[in-house]
Amino acid sequence: MRYHILLLFTVLMIGSKSIAQEGIPVYFDYLSDNYYLVFPSMAGIGEGGKIRATARKQWFDVDDAPSLQTINAHFRIGDTPSGIGAILFNDANGYHSQTGLKLTYAHHLRMGSSDMRVLNQLSFGLSGTILQSSLDETEFRSVTPDPAVSGIKLSASYTNVD
Repeated sequence: MRYHILLLFTVLMIGSKSIAQEGIPVYFDYLSDNYYLVFPSMAGIGEGGKIRATARKQWFDVDDAPSLQTINAHFRIGDTPSGIGAILFNDANGYHSQTGLKLTYAHHLRMGSSDMRVLNQLSFGLSGTILQSSLDETEFRSVTPDPAVSGIKLSASYTNVD
């Protein structure tokens, strides 16, 4: 009998759905109809283009609190089965910040229906990203300053292709 109860409990635990804070926060704002944020190959997927912006700031009363600003847009190129898109973002968290630009080209192959609203298609995308990352520790305050940490100011740029 104990074996059956343990088996039933295990099945119920595996079959139940757990909910937590999942994913990247900026995606939740427009995930319902802006697939381009998650999948760059979806640039120009719909009938018309989309332009979206978002801004977030945590802890308004705290200096250097985390903040995020994004603007993204994607459009179909004329009557072709191709699209282009761009995401521009600025993410700051205390002494660290990142600013970036992502440009995308996508091509879509229809699989059946010719209705643009139906996402029954195979999509390919190519994205290039330029990212500027900065760390400014010149304002660190400490009772006993540590020369290994205080006064450091770093900045680096890099690119990525997906």
